[in-house]
Amino acid sequence: KLAPTNELDRDDFVARLGPDPLDPDFDWRLLRQRLQPRKISVSNKRSKSEADSKKDSPTSGRSIKAALLDQETLAGVGNIYADESLFMACINPRRSASSLTVPELKRLTEALRERLTCSINDGGSTARNYVDALGLRGEFLDLHAQVYGRSGQACLKCGSKLEKTRVAGRGTVFCPKCQK
Repeated sequence: KLAPTNELDRDDFVARLGPDPLDPDFDWRLLRQRLQPRKISVSNKRSKSEADSKKDSPTSGRSIKAALLDQETLAGVGNIYADESLFMACINPRRSASSLTVPELKRLTEALRERLTCSINDGGSTARNYVDALGLRGEFLDLHAQVYGRSGQACLKCGSKLEKTRVAGRGTVFCPKCQK
C-alpha cells in the first residue's frame, strides 16, 4: 500500500485518474462513457455555445489512441499497451474515440484486460534498460509484442507490412489491413 486510503483520496493526481481496466467493475459500458465527449464548465463570464463546448471537450474528436493514453480517461494504459490492445481489437489508432461501435468497445475492453494481465504476468515490458527490484527484465515485448517495435515487419495476422506513424505525439505501429 502506497499510503492510507484517506490520504490517496485527497491527492489531486489520484483523484483525476480514470478507472483501471483491470478493475472487476470495468466493462465496455464504462469505457463508452469515458470516451463520450464531456462538457466543460465555463468559468469566465462569456458563455460558450454547445458546439464550442463540444469542440473544447477533452475527448471530442480525439483519436482512440489519444483517449487511451489520457490517464484521466483510463488509468495505467501506456503507449505499448494502447498499440497492442488496439491491434488485438482490430481498431485503427487514428479513429475517433467517439466513433467506436458496441462490438468494437467490447473487443477493446477485452483486449485491454488481456494485454495488461499478460504483461503483469510476464514482468512488464522492458523497452530500454528497466529492471524490476530483483534485477529482472520484463518479458512482455519479447514474448508477446504483435505490433509495438515491429514497424516494417509483416503483420502476424495477415502478412501486410506494419506501418509507423505518430498519434497523440507518440510513435504508433499498426496494420493498415487488420485495423479499421
